[in-house]
Amino acid sequence: MVMRWVRHDENGNRLPGDFALQQEGPGEWMDEADIPPAAIAFTVSRFQALAALMQAGLLDDVTAWANAPGTDPLHKLALETATEFSIASPTMTAGAAALGWSGAQLQALFNAAAEIVA
Repeated sequence: MVMRWVRHDENGNRLPGDFALQQEGPGEWMDEADIPPAAIAFTVSRFQALAALMQAGLLDDVTAWANAPGTDPLHKLALETATEFSIASPTMTAGAAALGWSGAQLQALFNAAAEIVA
């Protein structure tokens, strides 16, 4: 049996992810087999996407990429006007590649974004 520390928010809800070491704040030790898999987000709202980028310290990098002279104008337009973002869209694929993000990193950003509520 492998035990993992699973954090809770202030309302006692489990936070996404699990940790091998106990973290500060409320939580509980759980058998790894009892931890449900993390949700996989494929589409998030504009607010969720921008908030996740801001929280990760990546919003300025994405903005710089969108405004760079070599960036496809359609990608810039999408970042400026889209009301939601899909992980498989050409803009997300191009931006992730240009910024050197792996597929796992992009998915982690989408998963984090999906947890954000305005």
